[in-house]
Amino acid sequence: MDMLATSTHDTKRSEDVRARINVLSEISDQWRECLFRRGRQNRKLKMIVDGRPAPSRNEAYLFYQTLVASWPFCSTTDEEFSEFRTRIKEYMLKAMPEATVHTNWISPYLLREDAVMYFIDTILKDTAPDSFLHDFASFQKSTAARNICNNYVFHFQTFFRCFPLLCWNLLTVL
Repeated sequence: MDMLATSTHDTKRSEDVRARINVLSEISDQWRECLFRRGRQNRKLKMIVDGRPAPSRNEAYLFYQTLVASWPFCSTTDEEFSEFRTRIKEYMLKAMPEATVHTNWISPYLLREDAVMYFIDTILKDTAPDSFLHDFASFQKSTAARNICNNYVFHFQTFFRCFPLLCWNLLTVL
């Protein structure tokens, strides 16, 4: 019997999150444009810490990528979205020291981490119809639709790998 290993204990992100991020490679031009617009729109929200913007470009990229990967498929209540925002902040607070670029577990750079949390809090507040959330939700809908299609294909492939004889018999009957 073959071993099916689509995820390991050392995976930083779950399979469904990685699948949602993979969609970005299919729409790289739209993703690049989204990042450009978001970067320009949200630049004013970055704080300068020791002469450097917080978050950095890489941290902001990780944040936007994480939003695409974990954005709720359905509408959320205010309480549910508040929990989502908390989870995103917790993820970023874990990811930044692991990257060991501007902060780390041994010597955390709390001022910088606080500046990134401020950035996330400010962005994830829906205060106007032209806000980040309104625009990002529109982009996210297109990635979600593609992701649903990709998931069906992925699950069929997984099923086929696990039960090839059964699938072959089903295909010959059809």
